[in-house]
Amino acid sequence: MYSLTDIIESVEKFAYEILIWMLLIPKTIINIILNPTWVPEYIARELEDKTDDRFDSYISPLVLILLSTLVPTAYLVTVPLPGASISGPLEAYVHQPVRLVVDAAFVQQTGNYHYEWTADEQSMQTLDFGGLSSYVILTWETSGKKEIHVKVDNGKGEVRENIFTVQIFDENAPLTASNDDANSLNDRGVRTDFLTSLQEPRGMLIMFLFLTLPMLFALGIDRLRGVVFSRSSFMHSFYIQCYYFSPVILAFWSLLLGFAFFLDINKHLLLLLLPVTVVLILLVWLFINETRLVMREKKLNLVLSLLYTSVCFVLMLLLGYLYFQFAKNSDLLRQALWIFYTVAFVGIIGAAISRPLIRIIKRLFKR
Repeated sequence: MYSLTDIIESVEKFAYEILIWMLLIPKTIINIILNPTWVPEYIARELEDKTDDRFDSYISPLVLILLSTLVPTAYLVTVPLPGASISGPLEAYVHQPVRLVVDAAFVQQTGNYHYEWTADEQSMQTLDFGGLSSYVILTWETSGKKEIHVKVDNGKGEVRENIFTVQIFDENAPLTASNDDANSLNDRGVRTDFLTSLQEPRGMLIMFLFLTLPMLFALGIDRLRGVVFSRSSFMHSFYIQCYYFSPVILAFWSLLLGFAFFLDINKHLLLLLLPVTVVLILLVWLFINETRLVMREKKLNLVLSLLYTSVCFVLMLLLGYLYFQFAKNSDLLRQALWIFYTVAFVGIIGAAISRPLIRIIKRLFKR
């Protein structure tokens, strides 16, 4: 049983470790970018160290790539994307007041927002309000499908718009929506893109799928070297790839989060070009260093090394595109997981059955 002193000491060690990480992360990233040839030798030296001070001078490769991915993901999941979302009933009767609520989010918070509501068969309603949430009450005299449009302006050039639809029935007609659908919250803005998909529960799974990219590169390097797969041999190659991929992942997230939360593409296009340029430069940097790594590990010439690295990059981009599609389409993700587990299960069962069958067949032919 832990005492209060043990708990306090654990919290103290954890807090100290977090502070050390804040110092080691920029030191490690800068050293990786400026001196990439240092990475393989440093990984090999640290893995040979069996003491507790392994990766003491620089942050661990696995910790670095996990922080590079999970910290931006946590921010993306917890902070709402800029946009406007409307909530209200899906169905109502004629002469029945319908209350619709809009929640807005902006890159720049001004505290002075202008709301404009327009709807079929309704006059425009406007409101100047200091909050990010507002509502309107509408009543229709005729039945049918009614479309509501809201536009919110923060006074600094940022405008968020959205559309909502309500089905209005005659007084004696039965409503078709279930109780669970009595109130509906539409998608923020009109976006059903990669960013909004990451804010859903499957977003964490997608992030772990993207972490498989350095793992696949490590497997490719090991296969090229002709190394038999084992925990220790794979750890060396995987840690190298974790270091090489971390700057690229950080730059990618800086671009993604900057585009989503901090910069308006219509007003800050030049500022967005900076992280785009950094991402492209780091991709070229990654390609060059992967090529040098192939030349060093396999002693291949430049042409063959470029060819092998190009094939790996094409496969990585294809996998990235597939992961992107999985993020946008949950049904596609479920189907892919079902196929993967089915193939893996059948493969394991087939491998377990095939060996004794092959032995039996060989014995029969020997007779």
